[in-house]
Amino acid sequence: MKDELYHRRREHQTILQNRRKDKMDMSSEVKGQYVVVTAISSHRMRYVVPMSELQKLNEDCQVDPKWALDLVTMQEVKEFSQDHIGEQISDMFIVSEEEVLDLFDRDNEYASDWSRDYKIASIHHWEEYPSDERAIEFENIRQEEFKGKYTS
Repeated sequence: MKDELYHRRREHQTILQNRRKDKMDMSSEVKGQYVVVTAISSHRMRYVVPMSELQKLNEDCQVDPKWALDLVTMQEVKEFSQDHIGEQISDMFIVSEEEVLDLFDRDNEYASDWSRDYKIASIHHWEEYPSDERAIEFENIRQEEFKGKYTS
């Protein structure tokens, strides 16, 4: 299963690289425009609490399994397991470069002090599995952005 997924991703990557190599003419309408896709990721979470431990929370009453619901809601129970169910796309819209930079700063407050050029570079580094060449290119840009900023 993992091998099949890996090969499909590599095949998709090859297609994208070939499209880049073809240097398809971009109309002026497309330059400086970005597609924003909003998706909601869903997980099935499970929590397990021994009934004997629930009873200890209130020994004056018959244990009620529903007490566990309150504990989970209050985030007092560690996760037992989870399963990623998938993503549902909720919307898609096109924005200008200025709008995507504003969105970047709102959604990534921790990175609002990054340079404009680095923000744009990180947005252009969009592929989950970039080619080695593109990964190295971005890593060089990243190293330059943070050179000397986080040394002790």
